[in-house]
Parts: sequence; C-alpha cells; structure tokens
Amino acid sequence: VLGRARADAGPLVLAVVVVALTVVLTLVTPRLADRTADAAVRAAVAAAQPDVVVTVPFVETDGPRVLPTGTADEVADVAARLEAALPEELGAVLDPPLATVATRRLRLTLPTGELGNSALTLSWVWRGGPPEATWVDGRAPEVVDTGAVPAPEEGTEEGTGGDTDAQAGPVEVALSEASADLLAAGPGDALVVHDAGRALDVVVSGVFRPADPADPVWAHAPGLLEPRVRGSGLTTETLVAALLSDSSLPVARLTVEPSATTRTYTFPVAPDAFDGATAQPVAAAVAGIQAAPPALGLPGVEARVETRLGDVLLDADAQVRVAQAQAAVLLAGVVSVAALVLVLTARLVVRRRAAVLAHRRARGGTLAGVAAELLAESLVVAVLGGGAGVAVAASLVPGPTSWAGLAPVAVVTLVAVPLLGVLASATATGGRRAPANLHQRRLLGRARRLR
Repeated sequence: VLGRARADAGPLVLAVVVVALTVVLTLVTPRLADRTADAAVRAAVAAAQPDVVVTVPFVETDGPRVLPTGTADEVADVAARLEAALPEELGAVLDPPLATVATRRLRLTLPTGELGNSALTLSWVWRGGPPEATWVDGRAPEVVDTGAVPAPEEGTEEGTGGDTDAQAGPVEVALSEASADLLAAGPGDALVVHDAGRALDVVVSGVFRPADPADPVWAHAPGLLEPRVRGSGLTTETLVAALLSDSSLPVARLTVEPSATTRTYTFPVAPDAFDGATAQPVAAAVAGIQAAPPALGLPGVEARVETRLGDVLLDADAQVRVAQAQAAVLLAGVVSVAALVLVLTARLVVRRRAAVLAHRRARGGTLAGVAAELLAESLVVAVLGGGAGVAVAASLVPGPTSWAGLAPVAVVTLVAVPLLGVLASATATGGRRAPANLHQRRLLGRARRLR
C-alpha cells in the first residue's frame, strides 16, 4: 500500500488539496453568511430604531377627584411590571424602559405674537429615577399647599374629599435655559396657559441645565430642552415643554382634565443584541404583545403597544434568507465541482494501477481485499485533507462546524477510489478468480471443460 502511494503521490496530493479547499469553503461560507445575516439585522434595527412604546392610561375612579400623591411611585411600579412581563425573546433585546407622563398641548399665550401659535406641554420623565440636571436659577418644582385633598391610601374608603373635587394649587414647572430665554420667563413668573377655555395656574419655579444633553430620556419629551419652532410668519408654531418633578406631577394631573394626561413607557432597542437567528422569534413575540396587551401583566387596563420592530425584523429576515439561498446555491456548485474533480483524480489513480490491480487479482487477490486496501488509502487522504481544511477554516473564520455539510465530500473521497479500483480489478480477469499455482489453474480449466 505504501509503495503504491509513493508511486502515485501526485494524484493523491492533488486529492488532499482538493478535499482541504472544499472543506474550507464548505465551513467558511455558512459562517460568513451567518455573520452577514447578524450584521444586516443589526444594521436594520440601528437605522430604524423601532422602539417599543406601551401606552398605559391612568385609571380614574368614580367620585370626586383627589390629589394623586403616589403618581410617581405608581408609574415606576408599572414600569417594573411591564419589564418583568415581557416575553423572553423581547427582554433579551430591549433596554430598561423610559417612562413619560405628559399632558396634551395646552394653549400658551405670549406677550408678543412673534412666535405664532404657541403650545405648552407639561412633561415628567423617568429612567430609573429623575434625570440629572443643574439648577441655573431657582429650584425644582414643589407642591404649593392650598388644601388639596390627597388620594386615599389603599384599603381606605374613598370620598374623604367630600362631594366636590379637590382644588389644586399652582402647578410649579421648570424650564430649560433655551425655553426660558424664548419665553423671557424666570423663577416666580406665571405662564398664561389655557386648557379647553379654562385658565390654568402654572408658575415657573426654576431654570435647569441637563447634566447630559445626550441622555435619551430628554429626547422622549419633545421641546423639553429646545423649543420647537416650525413655519414662518403667520404659520409659525412654537411648542415648549415644561418639566414636572415627582412633587408637582400629582398637582398637574389634578389640574388638567383626566383624559388630558398620557402615560407612556418606551423600551429602546439594543441593536447589538440582535442576530439573524433571533429575527423571527422576536417578531413573533412583538406580534403577540400587540395582539394581547393584557399579557404584559396589566389585566383590565386598555394598554396599547406601538412599534415597527416586527416589520423591520421581517423585512431584514426576508433579505437575509434570499442572500443565504444564493450562497447555498453557489456552495452546492462548488461542492459538485469538487466532487467531480475527486472522481477524475480517482480515475487517474486507478488507471495508473490497472496493471497492478489485474496482476493482484490474477494471483488470487479478493475484491474485498482490494477494496480494503484502497479504502485505507482513501481514509488517509480524507483525514489529511479534512483536518487541514477544518484547521484553516477555524483560523480564517471561527465558528461552529457543520459536519453534515462535510458529508458529501467525505463520501466521495472515501468511495471513489475503492469503487473504481474494485471495478477495474474485477473486469481485468473477466470477473473470475484465478489460482496462482499453474497446476491448480490447469485443474480448474479441466473442471470447467468437463462441466
């Protein structure tokens, strides 16, 4: 066996090289395809930023309205319940929620008409706590005690406020430096605000500067840091947001109409947490909570889930699948060509050994013995080529090894030479076994003639 291998070293080395290259391509292509799929899904999510927004209305009780002093704690508690109730697929790709409580746009009257139609929004933002800010002038908003009746504690009877609603005091708010400059307002100044024709008592308590203007919590309250001015001339529209504190938030809720306050929870997406394999499960989880918001742990509450995350993931997954199908077709072509090359190499080896195989068979060699020797040789070629290919693929693109994908190359490498060799050995003697001893061959010939 070793002598024949040395005599046919050229074709055997060629077979080892072909096996190694085929194994490298077979392993590297799926790994690169998976990496490309991961990058494509992450890029799509990062470009779209399809945050998951859950709107949870406040539950208003019948009877006279009271001061909801525990509003900030209630909002934080609902945020924790929502985060805990998220499906596992969503919890792995979403960051902790940002909570926002904001009123609808309230009509803001300014001393001059240069800013056109102006609106004020009272906003409270939270991300595990109030955002960090530096007070340039004044102080944080507080509660002005005017005898407003607080909300009853859980387990006590309602109606402590009598038959009429509690009267809220002035709503203290804070303005950013840009908003204060635009409105020419400072601590102690009152803002002329109306809601549905009713005047609201809104007072500026201080002017703040954000510790980190890039903190995402500020971006979820439009106009909070920078007033929004759109249009020009008579069509100018100005939107300003004023900051509420944990103390002034209950007063703001009591001041405006019950339906005028919106509570939203925004779950930012984490693009780096996505990959090609999670696209479909996450899209299915998004569809599930959109179809059944009570599954988020808020039974009896008419919550609403809004996001484009499912559509973005399904579009990205469709593009990834098309690319993977094309890569699979190309890889199948490469493997087919490699298999044909291995078959041609096997034919070359067998043709060179035709005389040796015929002589071996003529001297009484069995077909099983010929097949065993050629299979041992092919096994060495497959192990050397496959091992080199696996090592090179691991150094180029680390990743899991798909042994099922290597099966076609391994089968062709192991079977081609033994099968062709057995056929050549069998046909060299007409498919009959001939004894090596001359006397025995004569006796066998006589027996055949007698039969």
